Amino acid sequence: MSRYDYQGTLDYAQQKIDEARESREKTIKDQEKFSKRLLMFDTVVRGANALIDKRADTLRNSLAEERAYLASAQSNAKKILDQNNDLINKNMSQRQWIESQMLERYRSQLEKNVDGLMVQTMKNGKTLEVPLYDIPTSTLSKAKLLIDGKEVSFGELVDTNLAEWKNLVTQAKSVPSNVKDLDAYVDQYVDKEMPSNLFDWMTRPLRKASKSETSQTLQEKLKRSSDEILSNPMFANFKNFDTALKNYNANFENQIVDLVNDFQNDMEKDPAGNTIDKKFNKIVSDVAVSYQKDTVETVNPETNKIDVSLVIVPKIATTYADNSMSTRDGKAVTEITGDKLLVTLNSALLNTYENILSEQGMNEFNQHPDMIKNPVKAFNDVVKMGINEKGPNLYIKGDIDAGAAIEKLMQSPDIKELLGVSVPLDAEEFSRVYPDKDYEEYLKTHQTNITGVITEVIESIVIGIRNAGQ
Repeated sequence: MSRYDYQGTLDYAQQKIDEARESREKTIKDQEKFSKRLLMFDTVVRGANALIDKRADTLRNSLAEERAYLASAQSNAKKILDQNNDLINKNMSQRQWIESQMLERYRSQLEKNVDGLMVQTMKNGKTLEVPLYDIPTSTLSKAKLLIDGKEVSFGELVDTNLAEWKNLVTQAKSVPSNVKDLDAYVDQYVDKEMPSNLFDWMTRPLRKASKSETSQTLQEKLKRSSDEILSNPMFANFKNFDTALKNYNANFENQIVDLVNDFQNDMEKDPAGNTIDKKFNKIVSDVAVSYQKDTVETVNPETNKIDVSLVIVPKIATTYADNSMSTRDGKAVTEITGDKLLVTLNSALLNTYENILSEQGMNEFNQHPDMIKNPVKAFNDVVKMGINEKGPNLYIKGDIDAGAAIEKLMQSPDIKELLGVSVPLDAEEFSRVYPDKDYEEYLKTHQTNITGVITEVIESIVIGIRNAGQ
């Protein structure tokens, strides 16, 4: 009897377990609509019990998953809508924004991925990597790109991203504010995830394209695109303009291309065959290229030199049928034409050092490789070499008159010249040479450079005096 009752108890327990499982399965089926779409469950059934258990474990936190999914969608949607509203406020078209972003990032990808494109150069005593040749954005916009073995124009990529962007804006506006409205959104966008990083989304195909280029193939593409821009048949009647463009490009390759491209985008032909400047709605009668040249001196304390550069700004001068004119400025080209010593070893400076250094110190100074081209550096090096932990500096006299030494230094013609050297450009001239830079910042930098050189010279003497035990 006890055995019978025991078996009955087991049967009853099993019945309740089965009922509980049936109830759980029903609840799961009611809840799984959202998560089934999102999680893409394995449809291979490995037994009814195993499937039910798997679903039960996966869907245990389905409500939390829905909330997390909604929060992610709302975050991505906000980025998209904020960016789109910013374009509207700036009166910038979606295509214009996408193209400009893609061009800048494609150029960055090329500089990063194309072997041989970047070369090292020295600037202000530092090693920098710069492109071997200029890469105008206007030429990139007309280039053909190789992606997965297929040639695609840059414009086609922009069009593709533009269509996707419009879809993303529509999707972002459809993201619900409440979990209860999530089903309808998922039904429509379950396989269309919004990007969390807009710039990464925009430039994915450009990475592949940049890695398919070499420095030589890229340069050939740029040349073809540049020639296309500079040989626009719209300007065939302006012979001098055509010749001037080619001459400028031969001397400063690709430097005027963006200016010409922007200029020709402002032009169109009317039914009578006249060239119309859309910016001013006037008939163009002539176009000429002129150049503004300015010599600029830049103080470089680290090399003890003043870099002498020639800054050339191309200008497109347009004459209209009514005899009025307009001018468009291009990108400034800076060519370093030479340099001159900032502080030279003249008699006054040499006497100052002789009053500080001992005979042995002067011998070391005279043999220093930088004595002529950078005497301040040579003096500092000698002072450092003479440091003696057990006593006074080995290369400095013990009876230095600090005031007299500095007074003699300030009487040096080089110091007097330094105070007036490289006179800063006036505001008008500066805005003409550097239209995109801040004049106040330029003045601050100029003053800092001059002060830095003077301070370096004086400090070298003060440090030497201190090391002598004064």
